[in-house]
Amino acid sequence: NTLDDYEEGTWTASFTAGTGTITKNTSYDLCRYTKVGRLVNVAGRLNVSSVSTPSGEWRITGLPETINNNTDGELSGTATASIWLESLGSSINAHQAYGVAGATDIMIKEFNGTSDANMADKVQAGTNVFFSFTYTV
Repeated sequence: NTLDDYEEGTWTASFTAGTGTITKNTSYDLCRYTKVGRLVNVAGRLNVSSVSTPSGEWRITGLPETINNNTDGELSGTATASIWLESLGSSINAHQAYGVAGATDIMIKEFNGTSDANMADKVQAGTNVFFSFTYTV
């Protein structure tokens, strides 16, 4: 076997909310990635500079490659991301994050032990997001 596809670089992440806006701090939006074959690893630190009545889904957007849509049974959008959140606007039970199959997004959800819930309404100015995520393309 030979290594015929290796790439590394940076990418600029953003946030989206179901409704309203979550604006990133452009001093903390540059993320890194490494791609080896079909496997991509991304990591970064993001910071929220302001919000305007966000609600619904909360996503990190702009991954450098589209996540596998699981048509071949390999790792897909159900792959989980490692994430650390600081300075949310209110307390939550727990958080989880996963890649969205066929997209360039990481979904961030609240989790109570039995079900998940949207949490864009928990984000405030000053919220920090540290993450890493490995997925296939």
